[in-house]
Amino acid sequence: MSHTHMHGCTHCGCHNPVLDVFHKNSQEDEIKELIKEGIPYIEKKDHPVAALLYKGGIIRPMVDGDAKSVEAIAFYGDIVVASGEYDYVKKALKAYIKGNIKEDTKTGVLIQEKELTGTQTLLPGFIEPHAHVIASSITSGRLWCDLTAFENQRIKENYNFDYIKDEIKKHETKLENKDFWILGQGVDPALMPFVKKECKNELLDINIERIDSLGYTRPVFLLSASMHTAYVNELTLEQTYKNYFCKLGGDNPYKSYEEYRKTINGALQEEVQYLPALLSLPKEQKKLSY
Repeated sequence: MSHTHMHGCTHCGCHNPVLDVFHKNSQEDEIKELIKEGIPYIEKKDHPVAALLYKGGIIRPMVDGDAKSVEAIAFYGDIVVASGEYDYVKKALKAYIKGNIKEDTKTGVLIQEKELTGTQTLLPGFIEPHAHVIASSITSGRLWCDLTAFENQRIKENYNFDYIKDEIKKHETKLENKDFWILGQGVDPALMPFVKKECKNELLDINIERIDSLGYTRPVFLLSASMHTAYVNELTLEQTYKNYFCKLGGDNPYKSYEEYRKTINGALQEEVQYLPALLSLPKEQKKLSY
């Protein structure tokens, strides 16, 4: 089964936007083209895609957080069309093809049925393993500070914000280029001690103000363990606006830095917010990171 995304996802190996930033978009002319177009997307290529219907065996998709077994599941390309009872899935697949696929071939769309036997098991959720293989390999380089909570599969006893602060301080001394950003990965507030707020315990809130309190005079970009959030300081936002959004010209969605700043609620959330920051890294730092 092919797995070609028409979108970027940080955990995916078939097309990874973080890899784009540090590899194929590392050349100056490509960076300009990338900034012109915005966040990169994989180029769509025309190729025949067969519809697949699996039945029998053990099929456990992940639907709304539920991984219960189903009779059948249908795919068209990288789209999970339907899962559930066999008759329903087959009808849903035919309806999807009729409603979404152009009849531009004489033979139409071929539906392949495959039957699993015995204990043969299909776990389609593994298409997206959530292991962040590509992004993890890039952010494990020497220019990234390791801020993970685990050592030998055990949580570090002193894992708190002071630990993060101390590790960043040690890491900064290794940065020879004064223009390089401070990059870190693996930050996980959920594994840090709770803080007392209004008579109840809550997770530590790592926000722009907290990162600013570290007092660094260069941008700070700390990627969370989930890779869905980036903790940054104000300098990071300023550089992102200057080096990315300002260069969009008439396509800049923000009239001013102040307007952009108002959209950031304490941290950069998801790739739509933090990829422009990664694209704003110094050119040499992107090359060395890759």
